[in-house]
Amino acid sequence: MNFYQQCQNSYRRLKQSEDSQEKREGLRTMEAFHAYFHEGTYTRFQDKQVVLEDWNQPLSEAARKLGVPDKSLNWARAQIVKDLENKLTMHFLEDLKAEDWVSVQDRLYLAERFSFNIAYFDRLLMTSSRNQFYRCGQNSGHGLTVADCGKELLMVKHLSCQEVTETYKLLSFKGKTRLAYLIKVITGIRGSRAERHQIAQYFRHSDRNSSTKGKGQGHEKPFTDQDLNDSKRNGNMHLSQG
Repeated sequence: MNFYQQCQNSYRRLKQSEDSQEKREGLRTMEAFHAYFHEGTYTRFQDKQVVLEDWNQPLSEAARKLGVPDKSLNWARAQIVKDLENKLTMHFLEDLKAEDWVSVQDRLYLAERFSFNIAYFDRLLMTSSRNQFYRCGQNSGHGLTVADCGKELLMVKHLSCQEVTETYKLLSFKGKTRLAYLIKVITGIRGSRAERHQIAQYFRHSDRNSSTKGKGQGHEKPFTDQDLNDSKRNGNMHLSQG
């Protein structure tokens, strides 16, 4: 059973459960998941929209409609699901099965907000940088918190995956450690639920702030370190040192 099928199993169990506020929250979250899945932004598969359009149809019926062999469509669907899994990671599925809707929402938001994933970084980095990247921030005992990474938060907010990768190569060891830690939490392969929620809340707040300040202006005003500190004092972002 592939990643998407396991997500769908959780969805079916949710629909069969008794009505509650938690169930309604879960259904809203799964609606967002399905929208994300059918948008296909997580995959670079060339004909993704054609494949995704008839996803819910039986394989043979969809293949006949597209005029391709069943095995070709089956391979295409498998590639798309693999890209989805690489983007969301198995940790997303674990949260989904646990019906931890806040964590699922955070993972979905960060997946939509950022185009990069670990597999893409792995292809862009040279071997020496790749090895260092995986060593940096390898576990939660490195002593870093989200609040330590203000400059790196701004960096990933404004730069593309390739630009972040190129910048990573030029940073000091401490800078690489902070950026590696941040990327791993964002992409879901490291970090706690609380850390990921802090980052998601930071970018939600930052995007709202930028949208409000940018109305009627020709460019977006960057979210500064002072904004970060003000938001922490005002309790808007829940960034903690512990």
